[in-house]
Amino acid sequence: MMAANHVRSTVRLCSTLCVMRQICWQGWRLTFLLLVLQTSEAVICRSINARNSADTLKELEGCTVVEGSVQIVLMELTNETDFEPYSFPDLGEITEFLTVTRVRGLRSLGQLFPNLEKIGGDKLMNSMDYALVIYQMWSLQEIGLQSLKEITKGSVIIFKNPSLCYVNTIDWRPIQKWDGTRNYIAQNYDPEDCPACPQDCPDEFCWSGTKCQTDTTERPDCHHLCLGGCFESGPGGCYSCRGVLDPAGNCVDRCPPNTYMILDRRCITREECLTTSLYNSDIGEESDKYIIFEDKCLRDCPSGYEINVGETDCEPCQDGYCPKWCNGADVKNLEDAQSLIGCTHIAGSIEISIKSKDPITISSKLEAYLGSIEEITGYLKILRSSVTNLNFFKNLTVIHGNDSNGRYALVVLENQHLQTLWDWNFKQNLSILNGRLFFHYNPKLCLDHIAKLLKVIRYETNVSNFEIGKESNGDKFPCHAFVIENVQVTYKSCDTFQIHVPYLKINSTIGVLQFVLYYKKDPFMNASMFDDLDQCSDHGWWTKDVSVDPNDDQFINHGFLVNLMDLEPYTQYAFYVTTYTINGIGAKSRMNHEATLPSTPSELTQLQVFSNSSNEIILKWQPPKYINGKLKEYVVTWSELKEDIKLSTLRNYCDYPLARTTTKPEMYIVNPPHPDTEPGNCCLDKNLPDSLPKKDFENLCSISSITGDEKSCESTFYDNIYGRAFQKVLKNNNEALHLSTPSSIITFVHGNSKQHKGKKSNAISNYENKTNHNQVRLPSNSLGTTITGLKHFRDYVISV
Repeated sequence: MMAANHVRSTVRLCSTLCVMRQICWQGWRLTFLLLVLQTSEAVICRSINARNSADTLKELEGCTVVEGSVQIVLMELTNETDFEPYSFPDLGEITEFLTVTRVRGLRSLGQLFPNLEKIGGDKLMNSMDYALVIYQMWSLQEIGLQSLKEITKGSVIIFKNPSLCYVNTIDWRPIQKWDGTRNYIAQNYDPEDCPACPQDCPDEFCWSGTKCQTDTTERPDCHHLCLGGCFESGPGGCYSCRGVLDPAGNCVDRCPPNTYMILDRRCITREECLTTSLYNSDIGEESDKYIIFEDKCLRDCPSGYEINVGETDCEPCQDGYCPKWCNGADVKNLEDAQSLIGCTHIAGSIEISIKSKDPITISSKLEAYLGSIEEITGYLKILRSSVTNLNFFKNLTVIHGNDSNGRYALVVLENQHLQTLWDWNFKQNLSILNGRLFFHYNPKLCLDHIAKLLKVIRYETNVSNFEIGKESNGDKFPCHAFVIENVQVTYKSCDTFQIHVPYLKINSTIGVLQFVLYYKKDPFMNASMFDDLDQCSDHGWWTKDVSVDPNDDQFINHGFLVNLMDLEPYTQYAFYVTTYTINGIGAKSRMNHEATLPSTPSELTQLQVFSNSSNEIILKWQPPKYINGKLKEYVVTWSELKEDIKLSTLRNYCDYPLARTTTKPEMYIVNPPHPDTEPGNCCLDKNLPDSLPKKDFENLCSISSITGDEKSCESTFYDNIYGRAFQKVLKNNNEALHLSTPSSIITFVHGNSKQHKGKKSNAISNYENKTNHNQVRLPSNSLGTTITGLKHFRDYVISV
């Protein structure tokens, strides 16, 4: 890995400095031979947790692979100079996750990791399965990981980085091998105010203002197991490996005989496996040893196997079953749950307080991690979790309650999404030997499910309202629910749905029937009813309440209509309707999907106009921030602003040059000299003033016989030279343009360009009605055009 990185640097140096191709090749070949001799062995490092000071980054020096995670966190007193000495070009792979959080002074991750190619995601950050976390990096201006080719497993979160640009210019699809729809990228620097990618970047994808996101397609002569390209053909020339690395550093499908695969990435000998300590990144020290199972070097034996007497190999358990004892745990995320894989007996208690924006996915993962647990000697507590049921404890048979001090052995408290406990059709053998139950504030857990639990465990003790709250369990859920059929959209526009809810006969003791309409954006049709019900969340459901008189004739005969407004154009939404009464009787519709109609796109971003010749105007732009549909084409329209020839011929432009109307133009324009201008002419006199004194304009006024006007002479002159319409545009450049379709209007004036937004002046409208327009239509992938055949030194109005 290290040799590969140095070779690439040498090639870049040669391409810059060498003039003769032969000299460059010879220099590259000599440098490559020296580097291979010096860096034949990779330097493998354990997990690194750098915090508080930039000096803690020294642990990364020389590492080519980090078998574990890299966390750079909580450096809140650092500045830019603290990071200048640190760069780790040898590091090419992190097997777990990379996290950078709350660090000041760091401008680019590319400065630290210019050659990082792979993040494996063998172990992920937090309960949301993140492999790359960039959070609250106040000084970070670019990600800059231009060598990153693969994130094998895990999502990406880039959140609350106020100075970070070049975020939306990264295409994660060829990098992530997992589901990229779980990425969360929000509240970074406004992309509209960020600089553009380099002009030569394919498809406008880049890591920074100087580094394009290059195509990850491998060169043709790379070995088929190479990942992200190679520095030479053959299995030993890969930058990264799709398979495993044998002891010689070659990329192979499987480990050679008498070697064992460790961490799913490399092969080692039996002696190396048995002498390698298992590093526990949570406590920052060595713990148990690795063991041998078949052709693998593992942290622990798989299910159905146990460690032999010599503690070197896994052997089958007697009768195919062997218990595995583990200590109790506080499960706050998937990483905590993963530590209990294969455990059958828990010596202690388990508390689960795991949160997730995807409760269904979290339940399936918990089943994989906790599904082997059969007995808990202490208590089981489910507290403020996102789980929807407890089926992930599929093999749990006994809760001893020894740590409950005679009080509670099973506590289920404040779980907003919990709707059921176990599937009692398959689970009939659960016992609680000591302690009592405590169920409160589970708004979707109906009392029927708790009653079934009491029956299964043969709970004969009298149950008080203090133990199981009759008013706080299932109080916000239709426990005895009907299905509301035929809920549908009867009208829609680009920002509105009108939804019809049919009549439903439900008795309400309070005289009013309360319906709740849930809706959210769901472009991939993967929304769940269990997602967060948070009005302020970007991911949860929004709600709209409707109160209906159940005895109203209009409701009985026609149902009711509800309008959802301020929706986003050309966006798919999911919605459903629920209702319930205080006695737990209610109804719920199925989830429906509907898309709003397309609308006109927003204005162009980064619109630029300039001229570099006497008969051309060049336009450049970036696409609208909001397409609001499928972009069909760009329409560029331009027309000349006619000037009064009689007046303009009276003016000597050499003695009386044009005044600059703006002191800070958007673009610098190069105006070519007049064709009639010759060396020595007065037009080349650099000492001429940029503007005219008032008395000189008064002379022009007398020539043009325009006197007695209340306006100043200067204003009168421009009003007649350039036309009243154009003069009003200059004066009202802050007014809003009101157009039938969003567009950008540019007045190109004496080498300066102005963009006016908002109301369109009547003067311009009247003028355009009298002027012939020129028009060109461009395909939707266009980012600019050149208008040719224009007249020299004339003013034009341009609309895009």
